[in-house]
Amino acid sequence: MKAQPPLSTNFKYENSFAVKKVTFYAPSEDPDKWIKIHKDEEDNVYIGETGATEAWQYINSSLLIKLPVAYVSGSTAGISAIFEGCYSETGPVRAYAKYTTNDGETFVTEAKVLEHIGDNKFNYPLTNLPSKFEEYKVDFFEDFTLQWFIITPLELHYPSGVSKNPLYVTRDKPLLGDALPTCTSGSYVCHESSIHFSCKSAAGLSDISEIIEAIFTKYFKDLKAKDIKGDKLTYWGLGSGSSAVSITKMFKINDGTCGTWAAYMLEMLRIHRITQAIPRGIYPEKSELTQADNDSYLAKIKGNTYFANKNISLLPYYLFMVKDWEDSEKFYPLDYPYFQHTSGNIGASAQNNYDPTSIFGDHVFIEFKPNPLSSAIYYDPAYGIKISPSSSPSNLAKYEDSAIEVVLAIPFKIKDNNGAVQMFMYAIQHNSLNTAELKTIIIP
Repeated sequence: MKAQPPLSTNFKYENSFAVKKVTFYAPSEDPDKWIKIHKDEEDNVYIGETGATEAWQYINSSLLIKLPVAYVSGSTAGISAIFEGCYSETGPVRAYAKYTTNDGETFVTEAKVLEHIGDNKFNYPLTNLPSKFEEYKVDFFEDFTLQWFIITPLELHYPSGVSKNPLYVTRDKPLLGDALPTCTSGSYVCHESSIHFSCKSAAGLSDISEIIEAIFTKYFKDLKAKDIKGDKLTYWGLGSGSSAVSITKMFKINDGTCGTWAAYMLEMLRIHRITQAIPRGIYPEKSELTQADNDSYLAKIKGNTYFANKNISLLPYYLFMVKDWEDSEKFYPLDYPYFQHTSGNIGASAQNNYDPTSIFGDHVFIEFKPNPLSSAIYYDPAYGIKISPSSSPSNLAKYEDSAIEVVLAIPFKIKDNNGAVQMFMYAIQHNSLNTAELKTIIIP
């Protein structure tokens, strides 16, 4: 180590050394327990480097860099630090850090000699934290705080700054990278918002069922989901055909479909290696409009005096209608050309959207079974709905009763002699209480 001359005869250690940068490293005993955090809005862009992140950096009084780091439970974080300072030739200066866990325990890192690395910069070499993150326990630090100290050659201890940065601990190694459900696009990665809010919601928990319940209840249930920046994320808030079908794009435009919202919650769970939750889709019982059905429905529509002499054509697919449309109606006017209710009908509230699109050919939510013999629990993150198992009625019937107004409907349009078009929905079958009337499949 190259010694530096003192600044003056009045040199004081307590105001001559200050921590300027702190780097976190992958666990030396198991580098795979270091988690790469994906930026929310950018494809294939990650925070930090492979195996290390400069998580805290003091640039000047108005610029402070704080970046998140993430580990798998049961691992030990490594840290190093850069100090700026100057010292006399009376002997080496050492440094260490103190931190307190969420359990209230305080730990002190190993005191190590600062290595002079040029100019007035000194390196606190790579050191493992003296405590492990508890095995199979989720943890969350909005600011993981390290209080830094130096030790003079006379064994006097002086504070030399405080570093703070987000730190996340997952229950188990994330299971990412495989394809999302076929209803969306992309693949599971560790988006910053996904790991932040899943760890924040489930902090202190180990049980898988409790983790899922906490994430749904604290983040999705109240329909006020936001990203890490505080921007609201909406469900079908941009109108038909505009919502995102990948998680990354949802963060770009702050809006997503049912499949995107389901994939988002599933990604939060996969970050903790929870695989017992799967995407589940519901569809109308009928899928193909036959000529016989077309003729039958057309006759019934024309049986209404308003439509009797109109030029009517049916669109060749079946849909269902989410609450809250008026009960027992047969015909509903739509805003042409989209299958959107007119201003006279208000759809069921969803994520940050009190009036989303409410006519669909399918809908995606999440099915969770703690074990293969368990009854399923349904979670719908888009609408904040949870259906717990019961013997009667079935889960699907309970879900339909809570969410669906019309289980089978078909759109049709009227064109007048001037070419103007009106769109309507013909409600073939309203939801019957305590009866499952929609098809359901596991989405691959």
